[in-house]
Amino acid sequence: MGSISHLRLLPLLLSFIAATAGAQQPIQIPPEEQEAVYLALESINPMLQWRTLYPDDLCLYGPHGVVCELFPDSSGAPTISHVTELNFGYVSDFSSNPPCGPNAILPSSLSSLPFLRKIFFFSCFTGEKTTLSRSFWNLSSSLEEFIVIENPSLSGKLNGNLGNFPQLRRVVISGTEISGNIPGEIGNLRNLEQMVLSRNRLHGEIPTSIGHCAALKILDLSANRIAGRFPAEIGRLTDLVKLDLSANHITGPVPADLSRLHQLELLDLSHNRLTGGVPTALAEMVSLKEVYLSGNPLGGRIPEIWSNLKGILGIGMSCSGLVGNIPSSMGVFLENVCYLSLSNNFLEGELPEQFKQLESSAKEINFENNALRGRIPFSAPFIQRIGGKLKLGGNPKLCLGEELAFFSFSSPAVMACGGSCSPLRTQASDSEQEDAAAAFGLDDPPDPPFVFFRLACFGIAGKSPLRGSLPPLLTDAAESLFGRLRRDSSDVSSMAPADWFRRERRGTDPSVAPRCGALLIPISARIFISSYSSNNQTVLVC
Repeated sequence: MGSISHLRLLPLLLSFIAATAGAQQPIQIPPEEQEAVYLALESINPMLQWRTLYPDDLCLYGPHGVVCELFPDSSGAPTISHVTELNFGYVSDFSSNPPCGPNAILPSSLSSLPFLRKIFFFSCFTGEKTTLSRSFWNLSSSLEEFIVIENPSLSGKLNGNLGNFPQLRRVVISGTEISGNIPGEIGNLRNLEQMVLSRNRLHGEIPTSIGHCAALKILDLSANRIAGRFPAEIGRLTDLVKLDLSANHITGPVPADLSRLHQLELLDLSHNRLTGGVPTALAEMVSLKEVYLSGNPLGGRIPEIWSNLKGILGIGMSCSGLVGNIPSSMGVFLENVCYLSLSNNFLEGELPEQFKQLESSAKEINFENNALRGRIPFSAPFIQRIGGKLKLGGNPKLCLGEELAFFSFSSPAVMACGGSCSPLRTQASDSEQEDAAAAFGLDDPPDPPFVFFRLACFGIAGKSPLRGSLPPLLTDAAESLFGRLRRDSSDVSSMAPADWFRRERRGTDPSVAPRCGALLIPISARIFISSYSSNNQTVLVC
Protein backbone atom coordinates (compact mmCIF):
# COMPACT_ATOMS: atom_id res chain seq x y z
CA MET A 1 0.00 0.00 0.00
CA GLY A 2 2.85 2.36 0.86
CA SER A 3 4.51 1.91 -2.57
CA ILE A 4 1.22 2.59 -4.41
CA SER A 5 0.79 5.84 -2.45
CA HIS A 6 4.30 6.97 -3.43
CA LEU A 7 3.62 6.26 -7.09
CA ARG A 8 0.48 8.37 -6.96
CA LEU A 9 2.41 11.31 -5.41
CA LEU A 10 5.28 11.20 -7.94
CA PRO A 11 3.47 13.07 -10.78
CA LEU A 12 2.46 15.82 -8.38
CA LEU A 13 6.04 16.17 -7.15
CA LEU A 14 7.42 16.36 -10.69
CA SER A 15 4.84 19.01 -11.62
CA PHE A 16 5.83 21.10 -8.57
CA ILE A 17 9.54 20.88 -9.44
CA ALA A 18 8.85 21.97 -13.03
CA ALA A 19 6.73 24.89 -11.91
CA THR A 20 9.36 26.00 -9.39
CA ALA A 21 12.14 25.79 -11.96
CA GLY A 22 10.09 27.87 -14.38
CA ALA A 23 9.45 30.55 -11.72
CA GLN A 24 13.16 30.85 -10.99
CA GLN A 25 14.18 31.65 -14.54
CA PRO A 26 15.99 35.03 -14.50
CA ILE A 27 14.30 38.08 -15.95
CA GLN A 28 16.68 39.89 -18.28
CA ILE A 29 17.33 43.66 -18.32
CA PRO A 30 17.52 44.98 -21.90
CA PRO A 31 21.22 45.10 -22.97
CA GLU A 32 21.07 48.79 -23.93
CA GLU A 33 19.84 49.68 -20.41
CA GLN A 34 22.52 47.52 -18.79
CA GLU A 35 25.17 49.37 -20.79
CA ALA A 36 23.63 52.78 -20.01
CA VAL A 37 23.79 52.07 -16.26
CA TYR A 38 27.42 50.92 -16.51
CA LEU A 39 28.33 54.16 -18.29
CA ALA A 40 26.51 56.20 -15.66
CA LEU A 41 28.35 54.43 -12.84
CA GLU A 42 31.67 55.00 -14.60
CA SER A 43 30.85 58.70 -14.99
CA ILE A 44 30.17 59.27 -11.31
CA ASN A 45 33.12 57.14 -10.13
CA PRO A 46 35.63 55.92 -12.75
CA MET A 47 37.95 54.61 -10.03
CA LEU A 48 35.76 51.55 -9.40
CA GLN A 49 35.58 48.54 -11.70
CA TRP A 50 31.80 48.46 -11.91
CA ARG A 51 31.61 45.82 -14.66
CA THR A 52 33.78 43.46 -12.60
CA LEU A 53 31.96 44.16 -9.33
CA TYR A 54 28.54 43.66 -10.89
CA PRO A 55 28.93 41.41 -13.95
CA ASP A 56 25.36 40.06 -13.91
CA ASP A 57 21.93 41.53 -14.50
CA LEU A 58 22.04 44.95 -12.78
CA CYS A 59 18.33 44.77 -12.01
CA LEU A 60 18.82 41.56 -10.04
CA TYR A 61 22.38 41.90 -8.74
CA GLY A 62 23.24 45.58 -9.12
CA PRO A 63 24.36 48.07 -6.44
CA HIS A 64 21.97 49.73 -4.05
CA GLY A 65 20.51 52.77 -5.74
CA VAL A 66 19.75 51.06 -9.05
CA VAL A 67 16.02 50.32 -8.94
CA CYS A 68 14.06 48.35 -11.52
CA GLU A 69 10.45 47.36 -12.04
CA LEU A 70 8.75 44.58 -13.97
CA PHE A 71 6.80 45.53 -17.07
CA PRO A 72 4.57 43.29 -19.23
CA ASP A 73 5.81 41.81 -22.48
CA SER A 74 3.81 41.51 -25.69
CA SER A 75 1.70 38.79 -24.13
CA GLY A 76 0.84 40.92 -21.09
CA ALA A 77 2.92 38.91 -18.61
CA PRO A 78 5.29 40.95 -16.34
CA THR A 79 8.55 39.47 -17.57
CA ILE A 80 10.63 42.46 -18.70
CA SER A 81 12.71 44.45 -16.20
CA HIS A 82 13.43 48.15 -16.78
CA VAL A 83 15.50 50.68 -14.82
CA THR A 84 13.19 53.23 -13.14
CA GLU A 85 15.47 54.90 -10.55
CA LEU A 86 19.13 55.86 -10.30
CA ASN A 87 20.38 57.17 -6.94
CA PHE A 88 24.02 58.27 -6.74
CA GLY A 89 26.03 59.57 -3.80
CA TYR A 90 26.54 58.10 -0.34
CA VAL A 91 23.89 59.32 2.09
CA SER A 92 24.11 56.88 5.01
CA ASP A 93 24.64 53.24 5.85
CA PHE A 94 20.90 52.80 5.48
CA SER A 95 20.98 54.29 1.99
CA SER A 96 24.37 53.26 0.62
CA ASN A 97 24.01 54.48 -2.95
CA PRO A 98 26.99 54.11 -5.32
CA PRO A 99 29.64 56.56 -4.01
CA CYS A 100 30.75 59.41 -6.23
CA GLY A 101 34.42 59.93 -6.97
CA PRO A 102 36.34 63.21 -6.71
CA ASN A 103 36.24 63.70 -10.49
CA ALA A 104 32.62 62.73 -11.08
CA ILE A 105 30.95 64.12 -14.18
CA LEU A 106 27.31 64.22 -15.19
CA PRO A 107 26.35 61.01 -17.02
CA SER A 108 25.36 61.40 -20.66
CA SER A 109 23.90 57.90 -21.05
CA LEU A 110 20.66 58.45 -19.12
CA SER A 111 18.76 59.17 -22.34
CA SER A 112 18.99 55.41 -23.07
CA LEU A 113 16.72 54.63 -20.12
CA PRO A 114 13.19 55.07 -21.50
CA PHE A 115 11.43 54.12 -18.25
CA LEU A 116 13.49 56.31 -15.91
CA ARG A 117 11.30 58.05 -13.32
CA LYS A 118 13.78 59.28 -10.71
CA ILE A 119 17.32 60.70 -10.75
CA PHE A 120 19.10 61.51 -7.49
CA PHE A 121 22.60 63.00 -7.06
CA PHE A 122 23.85 63.77 -3.55
CA SER A 123 27.24 65.48 -3.12
CA CYS A 124 28.61 64.01 -6.35
CA PHE A 125 29.96 67.05 -8.19
CA THR A 126 32.26 68.69 -5.67
CA GLY A 127 35.61 68.83 -7.49
CA GLU A 128 35.86 69.00 -11.23
CA LYS A 129 33.45 71.41 -12.87
CA THR A 130 30.56 69.79 -14.68
CA THR A 131 27.81 71.46 -16.64
CA LEU A 132 24.11 70.78 -16.82
CA SER A 133 24.09 70.94 -20.62
CA ARG A 134 21.07 70.92 -22.91
CA SER A 135 21.95 67.42 -24.17
CA PHE A 136 21.61 66.07 -20.63
CA TRP A 137 17.90 66.80 -20.71
CA ASN A 138 17.22 64.20 -23.42
CA LEU A 139 15.57 62.10 -20.76
CA SER A 140 12.42 60.05 -20.69
CA SER A 141 9.25 62.14 -20.62
CA SER A 142 8.09 59.84 -17.82
CA LEU A 143 10.55 61.49 -15.39
CA GLU A 144 8.79 62.21 -12.07
CA GLU A 145 11.63 63.18 -9.69
CA PHE A 146 14.81 65.15 -10.37
CA ILE A 147 16.85 65.67 -7.19
CA VAL A 148 20.31 67.29 -7.05
CA ILE A 149 21.55 68.20 -3.56
CA GLU A 150 24.91 69.62 -2.39
CA ASN A 151 26.77 69.65 -5.71
CA PRO A 152 28.79 72.90 -5.63
CA SER A 153 30.68 72.15 -8.87
CA LEU A 154 27.56 71.70 -10.96
CA SER A 155 26.82 74.71 -13.15
CA GLY A 156 24.67 75.53 -16.14
CA LYS A 157 21.18 76.90 -16.66
CA LEU A 158 17.68 75.53 -16.40
CA ASN A 159 16.44 77.38 -19.50
CA GLY A 160 13.20 75.80 -20.71
CA ASN A 161 14.23 72.22 -20.08
CA LEU A 162 12.06 71.47 -17.06
CA GLY A 163 8.92 72.14 -19.08
CA ASN A 164 9.58 69.02 -21.15
CA PHE A 165 8.60 66.65 -18.35
CA PRO A 166 4.84 66.88 -17.72
CA GLN A 167 4.94 64.03 -15.18
CA LEU A 168 7.36 65.79 -12.83
CA ARG A 169 6.22 65.72 -9.20
CA ARG A 170 9.46 66.72 -7.43
CA VAL A 171 12.23 69.07 -8.54
CA VAL A 172 14.96 69.63 -5.95
CA ILE A 173 18.09 71.50 -7.05
CA SER A 174 19.91 72.84 -4.00
CA GLY A 175 23.49 73.85 -3.27
CA THR A 176 24.82 74.23 -6.83
CA GLU A 177 26.26 76.90 -9.12
CA ILE A 178 23.30 76.70 -11.49
CA SER A 179 22.38 80.21 -12.66
CA GLY A 180 20.05 82.00 -15.02
CA ASN A 181 16.31 82.61 -14.82
CA ILE A 182 13.62 80.28 -13.57
CA PRO A 183 12.02 79.20 -16.87
CA GLY A 184 8.46 80.30 -17.49
CA GLU A 185 7.74 76.80 -18.82
CA ILE A 186 7.40 75.56 -15.25
CA GLY A 187 3.75 76.56 -15.63
CA ASN A 188 3.37 73.40 -17.76
CA LEU A 189 4.13 71.19 -14.77
CA ARG A 190 0.57 70.65 -13.60
CA ASN A 191 1.55 67.59 -11.49
CA LEU A 192 4.39 69.36 -9.65
CA GLU A 193 4.06 69.02 -5.86
CA GLN A 194 7.51 70.07 -4.65
CA MET A 195 9.80 72.67 -6.19
CA VAL A 196 13.00 73.43 -4.28
CA LEU A 197 15.56 75.62 -6.08
CA SER A 198 17.41 76.88 -3.01
CA ARG A 199 21.04 77.98 -2.53
CA ASN A 200 21.90 78.37 -6.18
CA ARG A 201 22.76 81.42 -8.31
CA LEU A 202 19.40 81.96 -9.94
CA HIS A 203 18.39 85.51 -10.80
CA GLY A 204 15.65 87.33 -12.65
CA GLU A 205 12.04 87.35 -11.49
CA ILE A 206 9.71 84.61 -10.35
CA PRO A 207 7.65 83.80 -13.46
CA THR A 208 3.95 84.51 -13.13
CA SER A 209 3.27 81.14 -14.76
CA ILE A 210 4.02 79.58 -11.39
CA GLY A 211 0.38 80.20 -10.61
CA HIS A 212 -0.54 77.32 -12.98
CA CYS A 213 1.26 74.74 -10.80
CA ALA A 214 -1.91 74.14 -8.82
CA ALA A 215 -0.67 70.93 -7.17
CA LEU A 216 2.33 72.61 -5.48
CA LYS A 217 2.68 71.94 -1.77
CA ILE A 218 6.29 73.08 -1.27
CA LEU A 219 7.86 76.09 -3.00
CA ASP A 220 11.38 76.98 -1.84
CA LEU A 221 13.43 79.48 -3.85
CA SER A 222 15.54 80.70 -0.93
CA ALA A 223 19.14 81.94 -1.02
CA ASN A 224 19.36 82.97 -4.66
CA ARG A 225 19.54 86.35 -6.40
CA ILE A 226 15.92 86.54 -7.43
CA ALA A 227 14.63 90.10 -7.80
CA GLY A 228 11.50 91.85 -8.97
CA ARG A 229 8.14 92.10 -7.30
CA PHE A 230 6.33 89.43 -5.36
CA PRO A 231 4.01 87.73 -7.90
CA ALA A 232 0.39 87.77 -6.80
CA GLU A 233 -0.11 84.54 -8.76
CA ILE A 234 1.43 82.59 -5.87
CA GLY A 235 -1.88 83.20 -4.12
CA ARG A 236 -3.45 80.70 -6.53
CA LEU A 237 -1.39 77.86 -5.06
CA THR A 238 -3.99 77.02 -2.44
CA ASP A 239 -2.42 73.64 -1.56
CA LEU A 240 0.86 75.22 -0.46
CA VAL A 241 2.14 74.06 2.91
CA LYS A 242 5.60 75.68 2.75
CA LEU A 243 6.59 78.93 1.01
CA ASP A 244 10.22 80.02 1.42
CA LEU A 245 11.52 82.95 -0.63
CA SER A 246 14.07 84.12 1.94
CA ALA A 247 17.49 85.62 1.20
CA ASN A 248 16.72 87.11 -2.21
CA HIS A 249 16.18 90.65 -3.57
CA ILE A 250 12.39 90.62 -3.94
CA THR A 251 10.81 94.08 -3.69
CA GLY A 252 7.41 95.67 -3.14
CA PRO A 253 4.56 94.70 -0.83
CA VAL A 254 3.39 91.18 -0.07
CA PRO A 255 0.26 90.76 -2.21
CA ALA A 256 -3.12 90.44 -0.52
CA ASP A 257 -3.80 87.36 -2.68
CA LEU A 258 -1.73 85.31 -0.24
CA SER A 259 -4.74 85.35 2.08
CA ARG A 260 -6.02 82.38 0.06
CA LEU A 261 -3.24 80.13 1.35
CA HIS A 262 -5.30 78.52 4.08
CA GLN A 263 -3.11 75.36 4.18
CA LEU A 264 0.19 77.22 4.56
CA GLU A 265 2.18 76.23 7.64
CA LEU A 266 5.55 77.91 7.01
CA LEU A 267 6.05 81.34 5.45
CA ASP A 268 9.63 82.63 5.24
CA LEU A 269 10.11 85.92 3.41
CA SER A 270 13.02 87.12 5.53
CA HIS A 271 15.98 89.10 4.17
CA ASN A 272 14.45 90.55 1.06
CA ARG A 273 13.50 94.15 0.23
CA LEU A 274 9.79 93.92 0.92
CA THR A 275 7.85 97.01 1.96
CA GLY A 276 4.26 97.90 2.80
CA GLY A 277 4.12 96.81 6.43
CA VAL A 278 3.42 93.46 8.04
CA PRO A 279 1.06 91.76 5.56
CA THR A 280 -2.50 91.62 6.88
CA ALA A 281 -3.01 88.57 4.65
CA LEU A 282 -1.47 86.61 7.52
CA ALA A 283 -4.78 86.89 9.36
CA GLU A 284 -6.38 84.44 6.90
CA MET A 285 -3.56 81.88 6.98
CA VAL A 286 -5.19 79.91 9.75
CA SER A 287 -2.80 76.95 9.52
CA LEU A 288 0.38 79.01 10.01
CA LYS A 289 2.92 77.61 12.43
CA GLU A 290 5.96 79.71 11.49
CA VAL A 291 6.24 83.16 9.90
CA TYR A 292 9.56 84.94 9.33
CA LEU A 293 9.71 88.48 7.95
CA SER A 294 12.97 89.70 9.49
CA GLY A 295 15.41 91.78 7.49
CA ASN A 296 12.83 93.57 5.32
CA PRO A 297 12.18 97.34 5.40
CA LEU A 298 8.47 96.68 6.01
CA GLY A 299 7.83 99.67 8.27
CA GLY A 300 4.52 100.49 9.92
CA ARG A 301 2.88 99.11 13.04
CA ILE A 302 2.27 95.52 14.06
CA PRO A 303 -1.33 94.92 12.97
CA GLU A 304 -4.08 93.29 15.03
CA ILE A 305 -4.16 90.03 13.08
CA TRP A 306 -3.52 87.38 15.72
CA SER A 307 -6.95 86.13 16.77
CA ASN A 308 -7.02 83.37 14.11
CA LEU A 309 -3.36 82.41 14.49
CA LYS A 310 -3.33 80.53 17.78
CA GLY A 311 -1.31 77.69 16.27
CA ILE A 312 1.78 79.79 15.54
CA LEU A 313 5.00 78.40 17.06
CA GLY A 314 7.57 80.85 15.69
CA ILE A 315 7.51 84.54 14.70
CA GLY A 316 10.50 86.52 13.43
CA MET A 317 10.06 90.22 12.64
CA SER A 318 13.44 91.65 13.63
CA CYS A 319 15.11 94.47 11.69
CA SER A 320 11.87 95.33 9.92
CA GLY A 321 11.48 99.05 10.67
CA LEU A 322 8.42 98.46 12.87
CA VAL A 323 7.10 101.36 14.96
CA GLY A 324 4.47 101.93 17.63
CA ASN A 325 3.37 99.70 20.49
CA ILE A 326 3.39 95.92 20.66
CA PRO A 327 -0.26 94.78 20.54
CA SER A 328 -1.52 93.12 23.69
CA SER A 329 -3.41 90.69 21.44
CA MET A 330 -0.12 88.93 20.70
CA GLY A 331 0.07 87.90 24.33
CA VAL A 332 -3.58 86.87 24.37
CA PHE A 333 -3.74 84.72 21.23
CA LEU A 334 -0.20 83.40 20.68
CA GLU A 335 -0.67 80.77 23.33
CA ASN A 336 1.60 78.18 21.67
CA VAL A 337 4.48 80.39 20.52
CA CYS A 338 7.96 79.04 21.24
CA TYR A 339 10.04 81.69 19.46
CA LEU A 340 9.23 85.40 19.20
CA SER A 341 11.70 87.99 17.93
CA LEU A 342 10.92 91.69 17.45
CA SER A 343 14.46 92.98 18.01
CA ASN A 344 16.13 95.93 16.30
CA ASN A 345 12.98 97.87 15.45
CA PHE A 346 11.56 101.18 16.68
CA LEU A 347 8.91 99.74 18.97
CA GLU A 348 7.94 101.78 22.02
CA GLY A 349 5.60 101.75 24.96
CA GLU A 350 5.26 99.11 27.63
CA LEU A 351 5.37 95.37 27.24
CA PRO A 352 1.74 94.33 27.67
CA GLU A 353 0.89 92.45 30.86
CA GLN A 354 -0.79 89.85 28.63
CA PHE A 355 2.66 88.66 27.56
CA LYS A 356 2.89 86.81 30.86
CA GLN A 357 0.56 84.29 29.23
CA LEU A 358 3.40 83.27 26.89
CA GLU A 359 5.36 81.76 29.78
CA SER A 360 3.83 78.31 29.37
CA SER A 361 5.18 77.84 25.83
CA ALA A 362 7.95 80.38 25.08
CA LYS A 363 11.53 79.17 24.84
CA GLU A 364 13.10 82.28 23.30
CA ILE A 365 11.92 85.91 23.34
CA ASN A 366 13.99 88.71 21.84
CA PHE A 367 12.92 92.36 22.14
CA GLU A 368 16.45 93.83 22.08
CA ASN A 369 17.26 97.31 20.76
CA ASN A 370 13.89 99.03 20.70
CA ALA A 371 12.51 101.91 22.78
CA LEU A 372 10.40 99.87 25.20
CA ARG A 373 9.80 101.15 28.72
CA GLY A 374 8.15 100.19 31.96
CA ARG A 375 8.00 97.00 33.95
CA ILE A 376 8.85 93.59 32.53
CA PRO A 377 5.71 91.43 32.85
CA PHE A 378 7.43 88.05 33.18
CA SER A 379 7.70 86.10 36.43
CA ALA A 380 10.92 85.19 38.20
CA PRO A 381 10.55 81.40 37.63
CA PHE A 382 10.10 82.01 33.89
CA ILE A 383 13.17 84.25 33.76
CA GLN A 384 15.21 81.61 35.55
CA ARG A 385 13.95 78.85 33.25
CA ILE A 386 14.49 80.67 29.95
CA GLY A 387 17.81 82.21 31.04
CA GLY A 388 19.80 83.86 28.25
CA LYS A 389 17.00 83.21 25.75
CA LEU A 390 15.10 86.21 27.18
CA LYS A 391 16.78 89.16 25.47
CA LEU A 392 15.67 92.65 26.45
CA GLY A 393 18.89 94.68 26.27
CA GLY A 394 19.03 97.96 24.41
CA ASN A 395 15.78 99.27 25.96
CA PRO A 396 17.10 101.86 28.45
CA LYS A 397 13.68 102.53 29.99
CA LEU A 398 12.67 98.91 30.43
CA CYS A 399 12.97 97.80 34.04
CA LEU A 400 12.52 95.01 36.59
CA GLY A 401 10.00 95.13 39.39
CA GLU A 402 10.95 94.53 43.03
CA GLU A 403 9.86 90.91 42.80
CA LEU A 404 12.58 90.28 40.17
CA ALA A 405 15.38 92.34 41.66
CA PHE A 406 17.12 89.42 43.37
CA PHE A 407 17.24 87.15 40.32
CA SER A 408 20.12 87.12 37.87
CA PHE A 409 19.12 88.42 34.47
CA SER A 410 20.61 88.10 31.03
CA SER A 411 20.12 91.67 29.72
CA PRO A 412 22.79 93.93 31.22
CA ALA A 413 21.12 97.16 30.14
CA VAL A 414 17.87 96.55 32.03
CA MET A 415 17.28 98.79 35.06
CA ALA A 416 15.47 98.07 38.27
CA CYS A 417 12.14 99.86 38.36
CA GLY A 418 11.86 102.91 40.60
CA GLY A 419 15.59 103.35 41.13
CA SER A 420 18.18 105.79 39.96
CA CYS A 421 20.99 103.26 39.99
CA SER A 422 23.12 102.40 37.00
CA PRO A 423 22.29 99.35 34.87
CA LEU A 424 21.26 96.21 36.69
CA ARG A 425 24.26 94.10 35.78
CA THR A 426 27.83 94.87 34.81
CA GLN A 427 31.00 92.80 34.53
CA ALA A 428 33.54 93.58 37.25
CA SER A 429 36.95 94.72 36.03
CA ASP A 430 40.10 92.64 36.50
CA SER A 431 41.18 94.61 39.58
CA GLU A 432 37.69 94.38 41.05
CA GLN A 433 37.73 90.64 40.38
CA GLU A 434 40.93 90.31 42.39
CA ASP A 435 39.65 92.52 45.26
CA ALA A 436 36.43 90.57 45.48
CA ALA A 437 38.23 87.21 45.40
CA ALA A 438 40.51 88.33 48.24
CA ALA A 439 37.52 89.52 50.29
CA PHE A 440 35.90 86.12 49.91
CA GLY A 441 39.08 84.29 50.84
CA LEU A 442 39.64 82.96 47.32
CA ASP A 443 43.08 82.70 45.78
CA ASP A 444 41.78 83.56 42.30
CA PRO A 445 38.54 84.93 40.84
CA PRO A 446 36.06 82.20 40.01
CA ASP A 447 35.23 81.03 36.51
CA PRO A 448 32.71 82.26 35.39
CA PRO A 449 33.80 85.56 36.94
CA PHE A 450 32.08 87.91 39.38
CA VAL A 451 29.08 89.78 38.02
CA PHE A 452 27.96 92.97 39.77
CA PHE A 453 24.19 93.31 40.24
CA ARG A 454 22.67 96.58 41.41
CA LEU A 455 19.25 96.58 42.97
CA ALA A 456 16.82 99.47 42.92
CA CYS A 457 17.27 102.30 45.36
CA PHE A 458 15.04 101.20 48.22
CA GLY A 459 15.97 103.84 50.86
CA ILE A 460 17.79 101.32 53.04
CA ALA A 461 18.44 102.46 56.62
CA GLY A 462 20.47 100.91 59.39
CA LYS A 463 23.34 98.49 59.19
CA SER A 464 21.66 95.19 58.45
CA PRO A 465 21.73 94.21 54.79
CA LEU A 466 18.84 91.80 55.31
CA ARG A 467 16.37 94.03 57.10
CA GLY A 468 14.97 97.52 56.71
CA SER A 469 12.97 98.42 53.64
CA LEU A 470 14.27 95.73 51.31
CA PRO A 471 11.46 93.85 49.51
CA PRO A 472 10.28 90.88 51.61
CA LEU A 473 10.96 88.46 48.76
CA LEU A 474 14.58 89.59 48.57
CA THR A 475 14.95 89.50 52.34
CA ASP A 476 13.51 85.99 52.71
CA ALA A 477 15.40 84.61 49.75
CA ALA A 478 18.71 86.03 50.94
CA GLU A 479 18.26 84.68 54.46
CA SER A 480 17.13 81.24 53.34
CA LEU A 481 19.88 80.82 50.75
CA PHE A 482 22.83 82.50 52.39
CA GLY A 483 21.98 83.12 56.03
CA ARG A 484 24.32 80.48 57.39
CA LEU A 485 27.23 81.73 55.30
CA ARG A 486 26.85 85.37 56.27
CA ARG A 487 29.98 87.03 57.62
CA ASP A 488 30.28 89.98 60.00
CA SER A 489 31.07 93.36 58.54
CA SER A 490 34.47 93.29 60.23
CA ASP A 491 35.43 90.32 58.06
CA VAL A 492 35.05 92.35 54.89
CA SER A 493 36.55 95.66 55.96
CA SER A 494 39.17 95.23 53.26
CA MET A 495 36.45 95.72 50.69
CA ALA A 496 35.76 99.31 51.72
CA PRO A 497 38.32 100.95 49.40
CA ALA A 498 37.16 99.03 46.34
CA ASP A 499 36.29 101.30 43.46
CA TRP A 500 33.10 99.45 42.76
CA PHE A 501 31.77 100.52 46.16
CA ARG A 502 32.96 104.10 45.81
CA ARG A 503 31.35 104.40 42.41
CA GLU A 504 27.96 103.70 43.92
CA ARG A 505 28.41 106.38 46.60
CA ARG A 506 30.09 109.05 44.49
CA GLY A 507 28.12 112.27 44.32
CA THR A 508 25.42 111.27 46.82
CA ASP A 509 24.57 112.94 50.11
CA PRO A 510 24.15 110.05 52.58
CA SER A 511 21.82 112.12 54.75
CA VAL A 512 19.19 112.58 52.07
CA ALA A 513 19.88 110.26 49.15
CA PRO A 514 18.27 106.83 49.00
CA ARG A 515 20.60 103.96 49.69
CA CYS A 516 21.32 101.59 46.82
CA GLY A 517 21.59 97.92 47.49
CA ALA A 518 23.98 95.89 45.41
CA LEU A 519 24.76 92.24 44.78
CA LEU A 520 28.11 90.87 43.76
CA ILE A 521 27.68 87.24 42.75
CA PRO A 522 30.46 84.84 41.89
CA ILE A 523 28.68 82.57 39.45
CA SER A 524 30.13 79.40 40.88
CA ALA A 525 29.42 76.79 43.51
CA ARG A 526 30.71 79.06 46.32
CA ILE A 527 28.36 81.94 47.11
CA PHE A 528 28.88 84.09 50.19
CA ILE A 529 26.99 86.93 51.75
CA SER A 530 28.62 89.79 53.59
CA SER A 531 27.86 93.34 54.54
CA TYR A 532 29.70 96.60 54.53
CA SER A 533 28.49 99.77 56.27
CA SER A 534 29.74 103.32 55.83
CA ASN A 535 27.96 106.61 56.38
CA ASN A 536 24.77 104.66 57.14
CA GLN A 537 24.95 103.06 53.70
CA THR A 538 24.56 99.34 53.53
CA VAL A 539 25.88 97.27 50.66
CA LEU A 540 24.69 93.71 50.28
CA VAL A 541 27.39 91.49 48.80
CA CYS A 542 26.77 87.89 47.75
